[in-house]
Amino acid sequence: MEFKNISSFLEKFKTLAISRDEIQNKITSAIFNETNIQIPPKSIHIDRQTVFIDHSPAAKSIIFTKKREILEELDKTLGKKAPQNIQ
Repeated sequence: MEFKNISSFLEKFKTLAISRDEIQNKITSAIFNETNIQIPPKSIHIDRQTVFIDHSPAAKSIIFTKKREILEELDKTLGKKAPQNIQ
């Protein structure tokens, strides 16, 4: 009998018990990875899979131009808990 790598199986369950603070931290890191803009987690609010960002208009403009890339990265890291929109 072959045993496959159990980590790939357990990866599915990693996002089930993720806290709101962890989600905010992952969102800030995804934004930073795509735009090099550092946003404090307190400036991010999540409501029904939509991320609301309270930051300067210039920063929000850059974030909105990279919106698709940020959402794709969040989908890879958060799975079903990933937000679907950024406003």
